[in-house]
Amino acid sequence: MNVPAMIAFAGALAVLAATPGPGVLACTGEALSRNFRSAIAVIAGIVAGDLCYLTFALFGLCVIAESLGRFFIIVRYAGAVYLIWLGYRLWTANNNAASGPPASNAGGEGGRVLRGFAITLGNPKVILFYLGFLPAFMDLTYLTLPDIVVTYLIVATVLGGVMLTYAYAADRARRTFLCQSRLRTVRRCSGALVASAGALILARSG
Repeated sequence: MNVPAMIAFAGALAVLAATPGPGVLACTGEALSRNFRSAIAVIAGIVAGDLCYLTFALFGLCVIAESLGRFFIIVRYAGAVYLIWLGYRLWTANNNAASGPPASNAGGEGGRVLRGFAITLGNPKVILFYLGFLPAFMDLTYLTLPDIVVTYLIVATVLGGVMLTYAYAADRARRTFLCQSRLRTVRRCSGALVASAGALILARSG
């Protein structure tokens, strides 16, 4: 993949990643409900899930992904239900700033990474995106090691950068409304975002 193709791929990926979806809603909701650092863990899981599907696409493992279709369906529904439940807990959380929303801290950093990973893993349409998107920028039948390394770096950097930008903006908004009188509104907004991520996953399951 030459330099112009790399730039075009990165630009197109940035535009598509910036389109609101379950991942954007989840990382934004996490940043609103807790903080930017907490959202980083969710984003790490989302990026890991995309890299997993990218591997399937690059190395022609779509057959394996299709054979695990039932597993992905289970992961998708379980992840969607969990996000909706988490959104409900944030919506109904006590308006005590010191206590924080306990539901969003379930499982610690590892739990948040797994949550982000499940959001992507539970959406097998991502692999269809890569299978249909990558051929426009590279010949998948003839891949060199540099091509593969560059593709991984572009996806991780662009996707992670877009998600981090959303999370940072959400964290700044949260800091603006930290006073007790507005904290409930912030938590309800974050709960609505997280629940919307789960609902969007369910809506795309059809």
